[in-house]
Amino acid sequence: MPDPIIPYAALRAGGACVEGIRSRFPALRAAGIKIPRRYSTLAIPLSEILRASGFGAAIDMIWYAEIEEPWIRLLACDCSEHALLRERVAGREPDPRSWRAIEVSRAFARGEATADELEKAWVKALHEVAEAYYMIMPSSQYAASAAAHSADREPSFAALHAAMMAVKAYDQPSQEAVHAWLSRRLHLYLAEAEIPPVEAP
Repeated sequence: MPDPIIPYAALRAGGACVEGIRSRFPALRAAGIKIPRRYSTLAIPLSEILRASGFGAAIDMIWYAEIEEPWIRLLACDCSEHALLRERVAGREPDPRSWRAIEVSRAFARGEATADELEKAWVKALHEVAEAYYMIMPSSQYAASAAAHSADREPSFAALHAAMMAVKAYDQPSQEAVHAWLSRRLHLYLAEAEIPPVEAP
């Protein structure tokens, strides 16, 4: 399911409120997407939501529709790696446990690592999060947390959400740039296109 269909019924079942869903309609209509009179019949491909409303809206739809796909975990790993590379550029070399967490999480998404291996990487990365916290290194803490949660055994969307927390350590222009970058990568995943390596910000 590279480009999942997001049904209205699934959004409501996942806890999305009617007002929240309807707040997305103007952007969808502006993008040329027809909204049926009977909202219950609404079903839109995720790629169309991404095109019309951006990355944040697409992630909300993944959350409420409870979409669970390997590429969501891979996107979480991309976000985590971006955060770690940002730390490196800033002169703060990330702990090897964070890099390992991303490596194992990607392998797990591809079916090349076990749940036990994933859990071990997660626990080790969590130790780094605790160490970074007590050393009062906010940016490093966010980056380590992103890596740790990307290796979490929980649903991959939760991993992506946690990885995106790393973005909150950025200033506003950087946050916008990261969201634009993630939008482009999400589009590639949905199109089953070749995914380029993550580059330093």
